[in-house]
Amino acid sequence: MAQLIKIDQCVSRYQINLRHYANRFLRLKGRRWAKWKERWETMEDSRLNPSKKKREAGTLAKLKKDFNSWFFEEQILWATTTSEEKSEIPSQLHQNKWLKTLLSTVDDVTFILYYPVLKVKSAIVQVDPIFVTNHAYGGVSNRFSAKKEAYSRNCPSENGKKL
Repeated sequence: MAQLIKIDQCVSRYQINLRHYANRFLRLKGRRWAKWKERWETMEDSRLNPSKKKREAGTLAKLKKDFNSWFFEEQILWATTTSEEKSEIPSQLHQNKWLKTLLSTVDDVTFILYYPVLKVKSAIVQVDPIFVTNHAYGGVSNRFSAKKEAYSRNCPSENGKKL
């Protein structure tokens, strides 16, 4: 689940200390998921239903979906508050299926700025969503490697042999 770090003009705890809150997000998500799953397993065990194994996959999928929905609301809260300030949350944000799906399918180390308002020189500009990920250069390096390999097959080295 990606980290929603900025929404529109709202204040965000991430603007205070990005590294701290990014790491805290990962720990919090892991602990909360463990609690949700433990509670679910306890309820499942207490039912002692013989068809439990058949239902488990569907029930676990529903649990994950419910957890993601709940955690989406938590992310909105984190992206619109600090310990001292609270911004008004845009009303349409809670029903935004595109954002909810995006956050739940992209990995945890991706940061998303959702239509952030930025100050560029003296102008204030709202831009499209921005994705910040540690995979940003994966395609570039792969393409470079492919070009390098093609180059080495067609070009001789200093000693006359092809690279």
